[in-house]
Amino acid sequence: GWKVYDSGPKTIKCPLICLPPVSGTADIFFKQIIGLAAKGYRVIS
Repeated sequence: GWKVYDSGPKTIKCPLICLPPVSGTADIFFKQIIGLAAKGYRVIS
């Protein structure tokens, strides 16, 4: 199944979007999402 991670302030109008390769999943961006969200970025993967 598909997983979608959406982390960071929801007020951000232009989030960073991370697309995994065909053979990957959104899980590969998990650590990056945690770090960027802590700095105030909104990240969707």
